[in-house]
Amino acid sequence: MVIIVTKIAQLQLLILKALNQYGSGSINSVVEAIHYAIDWKGPMNEKVRVISLSLGTKTPDPNLHAAIKRAVAHNILVVAASGNDGDGDTKTNEYRYPGAFEEVIEVGSINKDNNISIFSNTNEFVDLYAPGEKIYSSYLNNSYATLTGTSMATPHVSGAIALLIEEYEKLLKKELNEMEIFQLLMEHTTPINTMENTKINVLNLKKNPIVSVNENENTKKINQEMLLKCFCEARKTQAFFTKCLDENSTEEEKEFIAELVKEYAKTSKKILEFCGIDLRK
Repeated sequence: MVIIVTKIAQLQLLILKALNQYGSGSINSVVEAIHYAIDWKGPMNEKVRVISLSLGTKTPDPNLHAAIKRAVAHNILVVAASGNDGDGDTKTNEYRYPGAFEEVIEVGSINKDNNISIFSNTNEFVDLYAPGEKIYSSYLNNSYATLTGTSMATPHVSGAIALLIEEYEKLLKKELNEMEIFQLLMEHTTPINTMENTKINVLNLKKNPIVSVNENENTKKINQEMLLKCFCEARKTQAFFTKCLDENSTEEEKEFIAELVKEYAKTSKKILEFCGIDLRK
């Protein structure tokens, strides 16, 4: 099942069925659903803002990756489950796709004690963890059931993103881009250390963002917006200089442009550090 979160005056859901009632299906069906979501427009010009994918395959598929990249290029956040192949050891890596694609916000599962679920996949691409054990949720035939898995953790994050979009776009009176929303999401996490001394980020919507909340709250959040704009511009410039690295250039030109790339990489990193935000990957 692919769940699409959209926004116009309020949050809405666009549900696209890509799997059968047993949770099986083809990658092509998922790819088609993603492209459909990207191109979809509602009767009042609504558009998709978040794609939530509680599914995964062990083998990376190029068509699936291309669809994910296209979604992100259209300013859509893609959230996916990390998978349930974990061995209880955070030092080992288990991968499911599209979750492990770099462009995706990958979600792992924690229990009520904020410990990583023994079944949850762990790898370097997991961005954050959310509740995934014994979640009371909707089920087949208009019923409800208590379910467990990273597929339960993923909608927590997708819903959180929808709330952040609604709150901050109203506050800032502008449409936020994919990177800005991701940074807001990561501001609403709490870093904790696991029993194996591995640092992870846990979803925490009760946490105030990095900017302090006081009588000058609006001003400070707008300043935060300005810093995020600076970050995005630095990353764009870095990408531009990277494209300028031409194999036909002289060694002197290559060295000069490479230095510019490094400088803008440092600049973007400094901005995130100043804001107290971890780098995405």
